[in-house]
Amino acid sequence: MSDTNDRLGKETRGERGAVRDVFLIVLGILIAFALDAWWEDQGDRRRLEENLLTVQEEFREISSQLRPFVERLEGQLTTTKHLLSLTGPDAVPIPADSLAVLTYGSMSTTVPNLPTGA
Repeated sequence: MSDTNDRLGKETRGERGAVRDVFLIVLGILIAFALDAWWEDQGDRRRLEENLLTVQEEFREISSQLRPFVERLEGQLTTTKHLLSLTGPDAVPIPADSLAVLTYGSMSTTVPNLPTGA
């Protein structure tokens, strides 16, 4: 009987060792997956930061390229508003040279000097 108990005890210890080994292997694999995911996340964050900095620099460059166009359009708007303020039911005669400057200024891409009086 004791011979049978010894065999059962050895088998139980062997099974426990095998379960422990499988548990340690699975734990090691899970830790490896976690580390890999963390490392990949760090790389994604770094690439995202680099891309955001690149986009920010491109926006600055495009903004500086558009600034002259915006200034011209603002000049056209100012000229057109001035021209419109001189028209209407209470319109005053506009000298031909002033009318030409205002008309040209409201339609051109260059900003003229506005006439000071009518």
